[in-house]
Amino acid sequence: MGEQEITAFLTRLAVDKNVAALTQNQALSAILFLYKEVLKQELGWLDNVIRAKRSVRVPEVLSPDQVRRLLGQLDGVHQLVARLLYGTGMRLMEGIRLRVQDVDFHYRQITVRDGKGSKDRVTVLPDSLLQPLKVHLARVKDLHKKDLAEGYGRVYLPYALSKKYLNAAREWPWPSLHAGLSQIRPECRARVALAVRLSGVGAFHRPNQRRSAPASFMRAESATCHQAGGNGSWVL
Repeated sequence: MGEQEITAFLTRLAVDKNVAALTQNQALSAILFLYKEVLKQELGWLDNVIRAKRSVRVPEVLSPDQVRRLLGQLDGVHQLVARLLYGTGMRLMEGIRLRVQDVDFHYRQITVRDGKGSKDRVTVLPDSLLQPLKVHLARVKDLHKKDLAEGYGRVYLPYALSKKYLNAAREWPWPSLHAGLSQIRPECRARVALAVRLSGVGAFHRPNQRRSAPASFMRAESATCHQAGGNGSWVL
């Protein structure tokens, strides 16, 4: 089976079988893997393949009341993480990996390190999160001091920073913003699972930055949230 047969097969999937674009791409990936890794043959460009069209869906938008009720099911650090995801548009792991030094209260912004595409970026820090974050950081600082006193408190440093700055792993700006997040009470696990479902939420952006989210308050389907404050920041 050569390039002509492969092209005909992939085109038939789109034209006659009316498969989704993801299904056609999966078939193409399987064929490429077969030829490259198993048969040890190189295939040329398959330029004549008719591609299946991707479906365009209109996302469901969560109302401000639904968002408040959703966040009301969480408490403590878990609610703070969820509010950060909504208020800043960060991805789940971007929010979890935040360090103390990434939060700038003066400019009211958060620096996201090593995000998608290994790029840094700056996002807005909502006014409604200023005081909760300050209170939370005060508790994190006390916990950090106790850890240091007990011989712990060292944090992971990316790349070779631990070799360049020998004491940085113990210094205050480097700890995780969400210290203690892993200490989950059994009765909170259901609510933590709900927070994890917010992983794709990019809500509470400015009006021209709408994104879709996989978690809905009422049922599991795509949704986004839109509600801007008077100063352009997003309010919870």
